[in-house]
Amino acid sequence: MKKKILVFSFLLFIAWCGIAFSDTCYKVKGTVKTINALDEITQQGCITLQLFDQNGNKAFKESGYLFGRVINSSTPGVTYLTHTATFKDGSMFESFEDVAVIVNPENIECGEDGLPCYCQVHELITNIVKGKGFFTNVSSAAVEANGHINTCEGDNENKFELTGEICFE
Repeated sequence: MKKKILVFSFLLFIAWCGIAFSDTCYKVKGTVKTINALDEITQQGCITLQLFDQNGNKAFKESGYLFGRVINSSTPGVTYLTHTATFKDGSMFESFEDVAVIVNPENIECGEDGLPCYCQVHELITNIVKGKGFFTNVSSAAVEANGHINTCEGDNENKFELTGEICFE
């Protein structure tokens, strides 16, 4: 009998540890609108981000400032970036080595100078390296940004829709 109680207690303890130390994850929905500022490797603009718990309840809804910078574009069609998002409530996060890939290359538009100025992009954000406020203790992220980059003359605006998941310790 003691052995059964001991085994049951041990299993109960293991189950409790799994619950107590599991990550809390939120579904991501949002939009990004930036301009290509300062130089050809810097974007800045606005982000609106909503996070929903497992029951569909809003856990976070804020707008803020987004700063993005290209850190490597040596592979044709692939770009690595870093982003910093700062929200009105004081929360912020910084991502590193986000991967952006040109999709539908047949839709690339070129400007009068013959250089590409419009393309559709799929970006994956998985490495949040710093967070504050709501984004303290991010343990993992799998956020997709789908949209376009436009540097064509007279239209300097990039737009993206955000979807995915962010988890916290």
